This record gives sequence, C-alpha cells and structure tokens, in this order.
Amino acid sequence: KKSAKELKRLWDLKLSDDGVVESVTNYRAAMLLVTAISILAVDFPIFPRRFGKTETYGYGLMDLGVGGFVFAAGLTSPEGRGKETSLKQTIKSSWPLLVLGLARLLVVSLSGYHSNMTEYGVHWNFFFSLFFVKVR
Repeated sequence: KKSAKELKRLWDLKLSDDGVVESVTNYRAAMLLVTAISILAVDFPIFPRRFGKTETYGYGLMDLGVGGFVFAAGLTSPEGRGKETSLKQTIKSSWPLLVLGLARLLVVSLSGYHSNMTEYGVHWNFFFSLFFVKVR
C-alpha cells in the first residue's frame, strides 16, 4: 500500500485500511446525498424543473442519478471486482431490490397514489430496474 506522498500517477488509487478504493466510496456518498436532496426538493416550486426527470427527450439531473446508481452497482458488484458468482448467489444478494419493487408497486396500487406513466409505465419502478440490471 502506497502513502499519499508516493502517489505519482493518476491510476495509483488510494485504498482505505480495509482495501476499498476511497474515490468509489466518496462517489457513492455524494450520489446518495444529491439523490436524497433532489427527491425531497422536487416537490417544491423553488426547485428548478430542469433538474427533474425529462418527459419526452434529453436527460436531467434525476436521469443521471438513475445511471449513477447503475454505475455504482457495477463498480461494487462481485463481478465488477473480478469475482465469479453464480446466478443463484446474485439473486440471493439482490432479493431486497425485488422486495422493495413489489412493496412499492403494492403500496402505490392500493393507495391510489399518482404514478407518472411516462416515467416507468404502470407496473415498473426503479427497484425492478436495479434488480434486473444486477441479475443480468
């Protein structure tokens, strides 16, 4: 492990004591913070509409957030770190995403909460997207 003074090249990654690349941890923390703020703020008129999800074409801050979550999941997955896993192990590790997707679908359907049709359709949601991207 190299000290901060020994890092001379861009590709010399700084690792924490437990072997985790610190820049990945910082990226994930910043992404979660910006996502939480955006989810809470989008319902207020002061939040610029251009940062919301796009309806017809292009992309916005929230669309980049979806891609950011998929990117972070790929960086931290066992497959992304060069470890072999079976389909059964992958499904076992990602079942909470499926449960959250089903729970959200059930709660939105039973409560009659407005769901934007242009976002994911009638029955699909972000948790299902993450689950199926992770499973393959």
